[in-house]
Amino acid sequence: MTEPAGVSRVARFFLVTFVITWGTQVPAALAKLGVIAGPVARYMPFLGLGLFGPMLAAMLVSRAEQGGVRGLFGSLRRWRVSPGWYLAALLHPGALLTVGLAAHHMLTGAEVTRWFWIPSDPQRIVAMILFPISEEIGWRGYALPRLQARIGQLAASVVIGVAWWIWHFPMFVVQEVPSAVFAVSLGFFVAGSIVFTWLCNRSGSLLPIAIVAHLGAHLDNSMASIPGTSTPFVAQLVAYVVLAGAIVAIDREAWRPARVAAAP
Repeated sequence: MTEPAGVSRVARFFLVTFVITWGTQVPAALAKLGVIAGPVARYMPFLGLGLFGPMLAAMLVSRAEQGGVRGLFGSLRRWRVSPGWYLAALLHPGALLTVGLAAHHMLTGAEVTRWFWIPSDPQRIVAMILFPISEEIGWRGYALPRLQARIGQLAASVVIGVAWWIWHFPMFVVQEVPSAVFAVSLGFFVAGSIVFTWLCNRSGSLLPIAIVAHLGAHLDNSMASIPGTSTPFVAQLVAYVVLAGAIVAIDREAWRPARVAAAP
């Protein structure tokens, strides 16, 4: 039996994405681990270039498909949806972080020393705007519509979530993310992928909503607390898992294959 075309295309997209991103970021990770000569700062410009991997891979792979690169970016035109969807996409990551920290405080009695992790330096502000676009053109702009048309919305969300997690490995090493946090963060990316898919499909605005949701994750970024403390990240992770589980359990209609339009 031949492999479904959409799945094969997404497999190529993942391969090219990892070649681009890991090819530019692994040297910084190896320098951080002391495997190759440092300093890490020598390799940091390449680390930033690697973050464009998903967008560049989607552009390269889509060139051989009907619609080409123009079709890939054409989904950006589907932005006319209710403003409520944009607010939900933008604000839900920060809201989940706040709820998670409040629950942690109530359950453990530990004081919350900082509720918000909003970027203040120019580098993080630029990253907040630029990287959601470069990532989501690949993850939700290219991979999601093709995968969910073949294997369903939930399975597609899990596959993309796992790939999203693995893709971050070199960055996690450079950021000195503890190994335990590194492992449990799989739940963060899979749950986040499920929530992003639900927002995209329910709103009918796949790529614009995904970009805004990703921007919201950087707007109040619990990962900024690491390596000093991992409590905010873990609190947000748990909140994301709870929300994703609730969405799947309650809104079953959103996960029926009939809701998915044919992939490009």
